[in-house]
Amino acid sequence: MPADLTLPERLDNSDVRNLYETILAHRFQALQINGKEVRSLGVLAAQILYATAEQWRADGQTFRLASSGALHRDLANLGLLFPELSQECI
Repeated sequence: MPADLTLPERLDNSDVRNLYETILAHRFQALQINGKEVRSLGVLAAQILYATAEQWRADGQTFRLASSGALHRDLANLGLLFPELSQECI
């Protein structure tokens, strides 16, 4: 069963250390991130999500990110969409 992580509504640069540490605690496990409540995403947080998807792929682990419309838009604006991004948007 994948580890489940829910992102806050606002995920800005002040949250990245906590986000990084929380994600790293789940390394080598399947990970499902619920970003359906995210309304605002900072650049560093976006980079962490993208790097996580890449690392999980390299580790052979499942990674899935369910996104809100705002999260999907912010990632697209940064050019950081990736295949593990769910198309489920609210």
